[in-house]
Amino acid sequence: MELSISFTNIDSYLEWKIGDNLLARFEHHQDILNKWSPRPNSSTEVSGWCDVCASESFFLLDDLYSDKSQIPWQPNWRERLVCQGCLLNARMRASFSLTTPLFESKSKIWISEQTTPYYRTLATKYENLIGSEYFGAKYKSGEILENGMRNEDCTDTSFDTETLDGVLSFDVMEHFPQYETAIKETFRILRHGGVFFWTAPFDIKKKLRCVPIF
Repeated sequence: MELSISFTNIDSYLEWKIGDNLLARFEHHQDILNKWSPRPNSSTEVSGWCDVCASESFFLLDDLYSDKSQIPWQPNWRERLVCQGCLLNARMRASFSLTTPLFESKSKIWISEQTTPYYRTLATKYENLIGSEYFGAKYKSGEILENGMRNEDCTDTSFDTETLDGVLSFDVMEHFPQYETAIKETFRILRHGGVFFWTAPFDIKKKLRCVPIF
């Protein structure tokens, strides 16, 4: 399977999508679903190219988080297709491909996770990467726990003003009722020209609207 396609920004993806052979893509999609044969605890491996591993790999497609309201079931393309090399799902690999061209190896970056395969992958690439989790109000931001984990409250971090080259937040902001405060805090700690890259799940059927206030 020839899938060695890499996108460095959304424009390059849209350009490819417009010029892509839609019929071939549809047939490939159906072939994957036929091999999957959706049913409880079912799974299959899809071959392809992993930008993180920079090599061909196999991707696990199973029924975890699948949409069982449709017939046949629809796999969760965003959270699954887990590469068996780097263990990152489709969302994480896409984020990796889009963000890594934006930073240097010595860039000072904070990512709001520390226990994940994604954090461990980035830690091998950026020597000044800072990872953290949130363990509750009983701990101060910047406090290092006995297990080596760093605590950071996204709405009130321990970082000085304009000290970070990048802030990465993947599926975290939606957990904060005061997400506007978290976004304001992010822009406080970023240097001029710094990068804030974040993702959040949403349900388009609910027509939710998120308006950041800077």
